[in-house]
Amino acid sequence: MIMPYYAVPTGIAKEQTGMSYNQEIVTGLLRGKLGFQGVVNSDTGISTGMPWGVETLTVKERYLKAFEAGVDRMGGDATPELVVQLVKEQKLTEARVDESARRILRIHFALGLFENPYVNPEEAARTVRNKEFEQKAGVAQRKSIVLLKNRDNVLPLKPGVKMYVEGINPAVAARHGYVSTANPEKADVCIARVAARADGFMAGRSTRPIELTLGAEQLTPLLALARKCPLVTVLYLERPRVVPELAQESAALLATFGVSDEALFDVLTGASAPSGKLPFEMPSSMEAVRTQLEDLPHDSRNPLFPIGFGLTYRTSSN
Repeated sequence: MIMPYYAVPTGIAKEQTGMSYNQEIVTGLLRGKLGFQGVVNSDTGISTGMPWGVETLTVKERYLKAFEAGVDRMGGDATPELVVQLVKEQKLTEARVDESARRILRIHFALGLFENPYVNPEEAARTVRNKEFEQKAGVAQRKSIVLLKNRDNVLPLKPGVKMYVEGINPAVAARHGYVSTANPEKADVCIARVAARADGFMAGRSTRPIELTLGAEQLTPLLALARKCPLVTVLYLERPRVVPELAQESAALLATFGVSDEALFDVLTGASAPSGKLPFEMPSSMEAVRTQLEDLPHDSRNPLFPIGFGLTYRTSSN
C-alpha cells in the first residue's frame, strides 16, 4: 500500500490539488511511470480535513475525485454509503469499484486472512507477555528517552527527595524510595508528564494549519508549577513541538516517545543513564517552522534543539 500524502504537488503536476485527488500523480506518475500495482490508500481523513484544492466540493464529490485520480481506499473514513450512492447515480462504475476491491482483497488473500482468520492459540501463548520480549522492550524504552536539559544537575534524582508529580503514578515513585507530596511548594522537585495535544491536525478534522506550540491550557499551569519548585518536564512527542518558554523555565526537560512510568523513573533516578537522541529538530518558533522548506529535513532557523541532540548525566549542562 502507498499513501500519496496531503500536500499539493506544486511545480510537479498541472492540477493544484492534494496528491490523493491528483490523477497526474496517482495514475500518471505512480501507476503509469513507476509501475505500482498495489493499493493506493488516501491519507487519513482527507474527505473532511485538509482537502487541499477541492475545498468547494462536497464530501461525496471528493470521494469521486479521489477515485477518478486512482485511489482505492479513503483512509480513516467509514462512509461506504457514499460509494453506493455514486454507483447508483452512475457517476462511478461497478467495474471501477471492482478494480479497487480486487487490489485490496489480493492483500487479504496473500496474508491468508480468509483461510486462517483466527489467531493460533499456541503461538499467542508463546509470544504474548513473553518475558524475554518484555525485557527487550523495557531496554528499548529506557534507551529512547532523550535528556534535553539538566540545569544544576537536578537529575538524577537524589535518594529520598520529596517530589510532587503530575501524570505519573505516585506508587511508582514510592517503589523507587521517593516521597510524594500533594503540595508542590513543599516539594524538592516537581515532575510533570505532558502529552502535547494536537491543534489543527486531525483535531476534529480541522482544516487549520498545524500548530506545534502548546495550548495555553497546558502551558500556563506548567509555567506556574515551575515557579513553585524545580520542574522536571517530561514531554511526550508524537511530532516536533515548539516549547521555548517551557524549556527556559524547566530545570530539566526530557523527550519521550511512549514509555512506562517504570522506564521513566529508571532514567530519572540514574538506574539507567539517558542515551536517546532527537530524531527530529525542535524548532525555536512557529515563524521558523513556517519559513523552513517543507521538503527538506532539519532546516529550520536556530532550532531550540537540533536533530541528534541528547545529553547524558556525564555531559548534562544548562
